[in-house]
Amino acid sequence: MNSSRIPPFVALRAVASVARLQSVTKAAKELNVSHSAVSHHIKAVEGWFGRSLFRRDGRGISPGEDAVTLGQAVEDALAQLSQSCAEIRRKGEGPDLTIAVIPSFASWWLVPKLQGFQCRYPNVRLHLVYAVPGISLEGADIVIQAHKGVVEIPSNHVAVRLMCGVTYPACSRVYFEKANERVDLLTIDSSELLHDETMDVWAQWMRAAGRVTFAPDRGPIYQDFNLLAAAIFAGQGVAQCPVALFEREIQSGSLILLSDRPENEDKSYWMTLRRPDKPACRHFGDWTTSFTDLGA
Repeated sequence: MNSSRIPPFVALRAVASVARLQSVTKAAKELNVSHSAVSHHIKAVEGWFGRSLFRRDGRGISPGEDAVTLGQAVEDALAQLSQSCAEIRRKGEGPDLTIAVIPSFASWWLVPKLQGFQCRYPNVRLHLVYAVPGISLEGADIVIQAHKGVVEIPSNHVAVRLMCGVTYPACSRVYFEKANERVDLLTIDSSELLHDETMDVWAQWMRAAGRVTFAPDRGPIYQDFNLLAAAIFAGQGVAQCPVALFEREIQSGSLILLSDRPENEDKSYWMTLRRPDKPACRHFGDWTTSFTDLGA
């Protein structure tokens, strides 16, 4: 008998395939080799054991009890090997984490900070998608959106209030310097107004400020906040800006607040962990909240 501990693995695969399919022809097709190659592998394994494992007659070949036992062992080993390879491959690729986030928060707060998360957790592969109407959130591990009031979530989710979404009238330094001589920016009454989705926020702010005779029904409406932001920094007018998203721009002076009267005081940015038991999900949640003052 051959002194090797097991026969060649490629020959064992041929034996397992023939034992399962009970046909050399079908096994050759499954393994993408020739009929003679399969026959050669069977003879090699039988030579290793020193006896026949298959019964041969005029109708073809059929596995004996030992061939069935050996074939099942090979199939089990292949399944275990496949599982181990898949686990190692997933480990090498890193865990996926899908984050659905509204465009404004993604562009002005999250994305500029993401490099820090990737440096801390280099094996976590991020997928960022927009959390907007018409886009399914079914596959998202984390969802970041703006809400008014408290978020209602399923019992197996975790909701974290990241920051307040309060807005103030603001404009770019370009607009401020251009309009300062001809527009009373303290009253904003003469300013070019920019609107986010609807004119409602400006209307509410005007009523709260006592501007009952002033109708803010002028200026363009932008469906996407990032389009509105582009108009703001292009110096095209005054908009209601969420100050939490524009801390850098306010500190640098590129965005100027024109009033201390707030709007959207009941609005907040919330992060919902939809798979809180997933380690990458917890890591991202802890990292994100480390930047925010939850009491704000």
